[in-house]
Order: sequence, then structure tokens, then C-alpha cells
Amino acid sequence: MPTANRIEVIALSLGFVLFAATAQPAFADDLRRLTFHNTVEISHCEHFLPAEEFGIGKLIGTRPLGSVGFNFAKLLLAGEEADAHVYALQSWTLRYSDDDVSLIKRLGGEQGVVVSLCAIHHLMEMGEQGGNNTDKSNFAFVRSPADGRLVAVHWFVNHADQWAIGATEVPHPHLDWPAGSRVFGHHRGNREVGQGGPGGQTQAGANRPALGSDIR
Repeated sequence: MPTANRIEVIALSLGFVLFAATAQPAFADDLRRLTFHNTVEISHCEHFLPAEEFGIGKLIGTRPLGSVGFNFAKLLLAGEEADAHVYALQSWTLRYSDDDVSLIKRLGGEQGVVVSLCAIHHLMEMGEQGGNNTDKSNFAFVRSPADGRLVAVHWFVNHADQWAIGATEVPHPHLDWPAGSRVFGHHRGNREVGQGGPGGQTQAGANRPALGSDIR
């Protein structure tokens, strides 16, 4: 190999090694931000009516629905969801607080996070078997039938052992999801998620409503 070509190959190799060494710490940090919890099969949904299924006092699994937030009722209870085929959802636990934009990117973009209200209802019906947190918030991203916007639906078990459910805008300008929250998205075949930009730190930014607090 000519000397000039050999020097160019060596320079390119060194550049690649330098790039890999620089990127590795950031990628490793990102990989640790979410911990895989479980995979849940969501059964067939047929003519799902959110306003009926999410009525206050209605039993969802073994727990009644104790409260429904204003935004949830306004943006998500109108209309009917079309039939949906059987598919799998995965849940991950946040190790650190995170914002909507970073989290959605980490989970593969909007196509990887948008689920149906019927799927959320099925998860709540399954309780702990569906991967739900009972001492911290659970959340997933849904398209509003009212105006097509992306909203975050969050639900938890309150002090009376009832379900509480609400919704917030996406991206929320001021609030992050707190560490320990559980997010649900489409099956990716990976036990941990490590794609995307940096998220918020544990102490950075305000957090979404915690267990027992008011939900919107």
C-alpha cells in the first residue's frame, strides 16, 4: 500500500476510535435511564367507548375508578375507538426523571409510544399482572380524538385503593416524569432502551403529579 494511502487509512481509523470513545459514555448513560419491566399482550378491542368504560365508579379490574381529570374527560372521552388487533406492549421504569421529548425519542418516536385508550383500560384491568405500579404513576401516550394532539395519560392507585386517571399536554412545558414512574409503549424486543438524546436529571425540573396528588 502506498505510504500516502496508508497514512490516510490510519488517520481515518484513529478518527473512528476517537468518535467511539467519545460517544460510548453518553450512550452508556442513556442506556441506563430506563429499565425493562415486562411485556403484556393486549387483547382484541372492538367498539371501545371511552366515556362508558372510564365512568367514575365503574369497576376496572378489581378496583373502581375513583376520579377522572378534567383534561382527560375533555380530550379523550368523546367518540368511539375503532377495532384494534391483538398486540404486545412493554413497560419500562424510569431510573431518573425525564421529559416528554427525550422519552419519546428514547422509545423510538411517536410510532413507538402511541397506544389506544382500550389498551390502557386493559392494562388497568390486569392490575399488577399488567405491569402497573401501585405506589407510583403509570403513563402512556395517546392521540386525542378531539383534535389529534398527542397527550400523556397517567393513572395510579389512590389512598382509597381506587384508580385515578388524568391527562397532560405533550410536551409539557414545565413538568418532568419523576423517577420510578412506569411508561408503556409498543414491543421493541429489547430489555433496555438506549436510543435518543439526554433526558432530565433526577433533581432537575419539576415533576408530574405524584401518588395521591391532584391530577388534571
